Amino acid sequence: MSTARIVAADRNLINEVASSLRSVERDYSSTIVVFPGKRPAHFLRKELANRAKGAIIPPRIYSFDLFVEYLFRDLLGGSQKLLDPLDAVALLYDVHLRLAGSLGGDAYRSFDQFLPLALRLIPELEEVTLADATARKIREGLRPVLIPKFHSLADYFEAFYQEVADRGFVTRATMTRVVADGLAGLDVGESGPVILAGFYAFTNAEGRIVRQLLEREQFSMIVQSGPGLKSQLAQLGIEAPEATEESPARNPAVHFHKSPDIHGQVAALARLLQQRVQSGESLDERIAIVLPDAASLFPTYHGALSLFKDDQFNIALGYPLDRTPICGLFMTLLELASETREAKFTPASYLRVALHPYIKSIRLKDRTDLTRMIMHAVEVHLQEYSLGMLFRLEDLEQHPGVLKTATAAIRSVLPEVMEDDVSVHLKVIHDRTIRPFLSCESLGVFADRATDLLNFIFDESTARYHPLFLPYAEEMVTLFERMKSSLLSAQRFSTPQQYLTFFRHAVKEHSVPFSGTPLRGIQVLGLLETRNLRFDTIYMLAVNDDVIPGKPGQDMLLPQKIRRMLGLETHTERERLKEYYFALALSGTSEAHLFYTEREGGREEKSRFVEKLLWEDQKRRGTTLPSEREFTVRYRVNLSNPEPGAVRKTDEMIAKFRNGHWFGASQLDDYLRCPLRFYYRHVLKLSVRENVSDEIDRTVIGTLVHDVLKVFFESACNVRLNRTHLDEERLENIIDTVARETFGKALPIPIQLSLRQVSRQLRAFIRNHQMSLIGDQEVVIQDLEKRLQVEKDGYRFAGRVDRIERRGDRLFILDYKTGNIRDSGRIRAEKIDPEDTSTWQKGIGSLQLPFYTLLYAQAHAVSPEHLSPRYLHLGRNKIDEGIEVGMSIGGGADTEAYRFVEPLIFKMIDEIVDIGRDFYRTSDLTANCPVCPYQMICGTHWMKRRDH
Repeated sequence: MSTARIVAADRNLINEVASSLRSVERDYSSTIVVFPGKRPAHFLRKELANRAKGAIIPPRIYSFDLFVEYLFRDLLGGSQKLLDPLDAVALLYDVHLRLAGSLGGDAYRSFDQFLPLALRLIPELEEVTLADATARKIREGLRPVLIPKFHSLADYFEAFYQEVADRGFVTRATMTRVVADGLAGLDVGESGPVILAGFYAFTNAEGRIVRQLLEREQFSMIVQSGPGLKSQLAQLGIEAPEATEESPARNPAVHFHKSPDIHGQVAALARLLQQRVQSGESLDERIAIVLPDAASLFPTYHGALSLFKDDQFNIALGYPLDRTPICGLFMTLLELASETREAKFTPASYLRVALHPYIKSIRLKDRTDLTRMIMHAVEVHLQEYSLGMLFRLEDLEQHPGVLKTATAAIRSVLPEVMEDDVSVHLKVIHDRTIRPFLSCESLGVFADRATDLLNFIFDESTARYHPLFLPYAEEMVTLFERMKSSLLSAQRFSTPQQYLTFFRHAVKEHSVPFSGTPLRGIQVLGLLETRNLRFDTIYMLAVNDDVIPGKPGQDMLLPQKIRRMLGLETHTERERLKEYYFALALSGTSEAHLFYTEREGGREEKSRFVEKLLWEDQKRRGTTLPSEREFTVRYRVNLSNPEPGAVRKTDEMIAKFRNGHWFGASQLDDYLRCPLRFYYRHVLKLSVRENVSDEIDRTVIGTLVHDVLKVFFESACNVRLNRTHLDEERLENIIDTVARETFGKALPIPIQLSLRQVSRQLRAFIRNHQMSLIGDQEVVIQDLEKRLQVEKDGYRFAGRVDRIERRGDRLFILDYKTGNIRDSGRIRAEKIDPEDTSTWQKGIGSLQLPFYTLLYAQAHAVSPEHLSPRYLHLGRNKIDEGIEVGMSIGGGADTEAYRFVEPLIFKMIDEIVDIGRDFYRTSDLTANCPVCPYQMICGTHWMKRRDH
């Protein structure tokens, strides 16, 4: 029987294998070399070519999986098709429906419900097979288990693999079992020697194959010493010397880098690589960046590798397909289809699709900017829709406002474009992107339509020029082709939500390989890709305990106890495997840098393997103090927060405000809060962009309440208000009518809930305030939503008053407020120094009521003493007479407050038109900046509210 040759952990396994090979005139083809993975083949071929100083005929090099397949097909004559994972799901679902004691009972009867379970169960059934288990052994092993739901595992095992065989398929696990059973008497290495190199652990079925092979003279094994190897060799019947697990004679210089996050790790990595370049050291394949967590690939790619040319590094691990922009597009499309109600959409879900970079870059007249103009017009239009407003695609394609706005913008750069062109283009986008996914007859049809969409995006947009679009698209097309050709192709889902569920799970199984020259430049690898390879320098990121070794049972369906009973790999064995390859990766290096994140509270901790290295270093140094090889990554951040500078006024600005400008209450309130805010909104005309959302907005409710009250009280104008005018049933009808005119006939649940609250508040307003009011005095409503325009002291003023009414011999100017802030907008005269503008906003909540008083008094030549301006706080929890408040707070009369504030209004406007007075920042940043929509322009987004 052959034995394993054990080499030290710090030796180069590729060199050891190369030294074991014999050639005939540079021809190694009679030899077979088997590694655990595929990557060492590149290094072995290069090493042999370097030794020969020229071209060679390399040995036949296999990964273990491909070697087993070679034995199965070429030597045993196996012809069954390897079962695709999607086909496996289909077969397991058929089995699931037939079994009497199926997992989950009726909870997993539909395919979309069963899919997540299937994707976890199939790999574990494969593990059971590789463990050489039988249905009888599974039943016997599970008999003492007190968890009934796992007792049907043997039935699934038996029925599934019988179904696989009956359908003419073979899985990786059954292929391995067939080879293990059929090796006896088979001449495997008839043409030359076979070397198994760099292995650590085998399943039971794999172990049977290896034991049988090692009984033959032409087979040999080369392994490297490391943690746990001795017990693994013992399972193969190989007795290893005591020194098998000893540390290597050469200890690499290991550096430890602690960072607050992955971006700090990447920044430190980039700095170290730059230092190598500056010192004249080469960046070649002897350097490896090891990424145990694929999530750190893109931060590394953009933050460190972007410093170098593409041919200076090679990425050898895949990026998860479900994190790509293409996947994001399909997810938003299917979410949109899932949220559709009677072929209608909400603005927010539609815009998530329409504003995707791949969609808004679709060409019109060979230009992509035109589509962006169209989508901007659509977005502006949908911003006018309130929460829950549903619309059809046809509504957008034919909407006069959308077409007119988009066409006007486009014709400024391309005059020949007409509204019909915009309408047709919008329809084409909808026809090719959204409508195909609203209803699919089967998974195969879905796959066809998804492929068509990718072709459309490729042909008609600039997506092909986006970084990495092509590899993402190719991998996605491969997935869709597999769906189309799989046994699931005819599977039909009843709702788009089920297609979304399937797609979300299916795409998780795929990653996007990066193209590159395998042995050129810095090697970027996962931890397992370092198996059997040696590098002079290693940079390993995300060496945290939840990554290496990882959380126990994170991706396992069967509990650890049951896995142990069935002879499956447990988390402990997984940890040993990762520890072995971790130790091996460091052993052959001369220098290693380990990066990890540590945060207070134990939310993230360094790997236990790093803890072990640190402890060994402390023992060697005889102290627990940090060594010179421990570093803390620190950001050089300038924590001084800049304050916005002033903006100088121009003659054009002053001319605008002096000639024909109408000042309004909101303008003056903006200036009161912050002159810079006034400048952005009313000088530069930078409109505040409202995000279209499915969440309810207070302004939506406020507008609805104003509209309802206007309609409700219109019939009571200029007559004495009485009980017939205050009919609550009529109020309900008006609320319903206004809501359906605003939101559409089919009111979504969020809108219905909001309307209930509106109804409750307005009913209380009618019952507890208005009824009480008319019982005490004569009330006559004179105007609703009254527009007033006046001129005084050379300035023009304009505004709209919610309600003007006469109570007895006194006029009341009423302003509805739907918020719940008790003293919002009121005046505290005692806090105001007329000569110190910084005190004005402390004492003036809003100039709205004083402004309305000014408008009405000037328009009707009425003394302010005869006017009573009031807020009606309709959003209060308790609705009664107390919701009506005047402009003054603290006991002062409204007339006194008005007389005090009116001069300030004109001083404020004088300041606005004073060219010598810049637009300056607010005097109270903490009160005004956190709620200002222009804080990103000013750079005050760091400012937090006082109450925070």
